Amino acid sequence: MPTFDMVNAVLLTSPTREACAAFGIQYDQTALTFNRRENARVAWTAVSNAAAYRVSLYDEARSTIFATIVGETTTDFGNALFVGQARYFWEVRPFDGAGVQLCAAIGGMLIPIN
Repeated sequence: MPTFDMVNAVLLTSPTREACAAFGIQYDQTALTFNRRENARVAWTAVSNAAAYRVSLYDEARSTIFATIVGETTTDFGNALFVGQARYFWEVRPFDGAGVQLCAAIGGMLIPIN
């Protein structure tokens, strides 16, 4: 459920770069639902030439409740971020060393249970 902005819109409507062709969610490490007493892990495939990834977590109103920059291809969202019976959305965007977004954002929904 990536958010809308002009950079993402241009990347979505442009031909996919070769480096972005395999960029996707690692579903074997990323669950739609998770135990709210534990952290929620999300994972994605690496993009060649990516120096870092911006990972964001949004509430149901699409307000940013957490954002970070990581060099790895996984992030754990702390369980304290998830309040109540809401649905949450996450996205990840790869950036090169100059800070240019390389691929359109990918992401999904997270639903805490228990």
